[in-house]
Amino acid sequence: MLKHAIPGDAIGALLIVPIGFFFGCCPYLYKTLVLEDRLLRRIFLTEPELWRELGCPRGWRWSPRSESKEIESKEVIPLYGALRFDWLWTEPSWLNDYPDLLEEYRLVRSRVRFWNFVLMPLAAAALGLVLLIAMLLAP
Repeated sequence: MLKHAIPGDAIGALLIVPIGFFFGCCPYLYKTLVLEDRLLRRIFLTEPELWRELGCPRGWRWSPRSESKEIESKEVIPLYGALRFDWLWTEPSWLNDYPDLLEEYRLVRSRVRFWNFVLMPLAAAALGLVLLIAMLLAP
């Protein structure tokens, strides 16, 4: 193995790559979470029975308590509790009954897929590469 001395500031400079990549992707994640909140709010306001059937999910920043004081905190669960992980691959059967939600649902799902299966692995790979280079070049 090649062992060369690498200054500490060079390692810090290398870390800018994955950290910069991750924070560069944060606006994408933020927009995805906002769209998810918008979808949940729409379900809550237009299809309250469906919202209850889903287990009263809340969003990232949106909560049904902001819409109605009648909602008890024990009813509200996060979205991941209402939708199992398989929602990333298959559309839930209830979606057939609500075609007006289909486009919005698919948009949120595609953005979550892109974040989970493209952006996050790339950020992890970039970090791993930086750490490997730092280990190989460490004295």
